[in-house]
Amino acid sequence: MTHSLQTARTHTSYALPLTQWGVGLVALVLAGCGSGPGSSSTTAAHSPGTLVAKPDGGFFYADANNMGNGSEVHISRQAYGRLVEVFGLDSSGIRVHMASDFVMAPTQVSDGQNYVVEANPVTAQQVLVILRDVMDTTASGGLAQFHSLLYSVGENLMPIFDADTMGAGLYSMVPRNSAVVLQFDDVMDPSTISDTTLRLSVGSPPITPFEARILPDPFHGELISGGAGNSPIYRSTRIIIDTTVTEIESFQYEPPLPINGVGFPAGLDVNLASVEVRIPTVMSSAVGQNKLLMNPSGHPLTSDS
Repeated sequence: MTHSLQTARTHTSYALPLTQWGVGLVALVLAGCGSGPGSSSTTAAHSPGTLVAKPDGGFFYADANNMGNGSEVHISRQAYGRLVEVFGLDSSGIRVHMASDFVMAPTQVSDGQNYVVEANPVTAQQVLVILRDVMDTTASGGLAQFHSLLYSVGENLMPIFDADTMGAGLYSMVPRNSAVVLQFDDVMDPSTISDTTLRLSVGSPPITPFEARILPDPFHGELISGGAGNSPIYRSTRIIIDTTVTEIESFQYEPPLPINGVGFPAGLDVNLASVEVRIPTVMSSAVGQNKLLMNPSGHPLTSDS
């Protein structure tokens, strides 16, 4: 399975409106990835969009899935957004940290009613503040409104459309410092999510390896059995490709990732792919592909289109 991206030349922040992003974006292409509905053997435990508490604390929103038992796995959506730290408010208006590594709509701006969007002046980390009292846990109170607003801004990502990975074409333009999201029709085994099962290349043509943070989405997925004593455990339906890497994030990996405050390299031609994402679907020791991205029941992505 192959994705391709087109990066633009100079854009390195989300400060500009979408209509002004023409010279600073990347474009993603998907080919042979098996997009479409998967084979289902188990009904999901929660309807899509349901707010669910994680067994070890925290929360997530349910996605459509096959509870890890799908005999085939497909990409159901590819999109991009902005990776943010999320805060609510307490009853005094003091910010309360609620989430890290949440991907929100890239077009969301401060509106004075529901959202404040800004950058941390010290770390440059993008911040989303939802203007609701998260200490109010009544049925329709501030916490319930917070989750409704957060879920909405997390679903309104910008789509990345399928395209041929070879030659010239019309590519989805994506900001160089965006967070790319791949959503699957089943939950994925986090132990199989790595830079060997999801490979990024850049350039024109995109043949130079690119190192990024690749992580399961902490806020979209399902609870399946498999924990201690077969207790419920959270598994994600989405993978985040974080194109920028801070110094702190770099040393969370072994070996450390290159620090990157810009994201993907600039694209040179808007008609050519400049970033490619490959997800192998077949193991081959001849090329060193000894591991595949899989769901918890051991099924990789289908190679059918």
